[in-house]
Amino acid sequence: MKTSISNCIDWFRLAMTNLIPIMDEAKIQWRNAEELPDDFDELSSSLFSVLVKSNCMNSEEVESAGARAVSFHEYAVMEILDSQILHVVVSDKTGLEGRFVMLTTQNEPFDTVIVVGADRKKQYLNYGDCDFYLKTPSGLRIKDITVKL
Repeated sequence: MKTSISNCIDWFRLAMTNLIPIMDEAKIQWRNAEELPDDFDELSSSLFSVLVKSNCMNSEEVESAGARAVSFHEYAVMEILDSQILHVVVSDKTGLEGRFVMLTTQNEPFDTVIVVGADRKKQYLNYGDCDFYLKTPSGLRIKDITVKL
């Protein structure tokens, strides 16, 4: 199956959005991603693993790059410089680029992407303006993938 990293992130966002009624009923806070409880973190990490990580790790392109992992929540892996770790990178229409941290809500559910720039500061990008791809520390960029079924 041919797809892109942006499509995988779209699926992740759609899954999170569709879970809003369930999260509301279960009293799982989701509106402010930076102050969320562990429940939400576990839920979003699981969905990211299934919809993004697994597709990436089962792709011919990532296998060819010799990668052994795809990172999530950059705060936890900022110090990892291993060339076998791929990072989901985000760029917007202005060319601003940063490592994907998480989706958060400003006006509409999950309409904002939190990234960490090269200066290690958080930045907030409008989801609709973003493009997603994988990047190794050596600079190799992977935008499209062929997932092995």
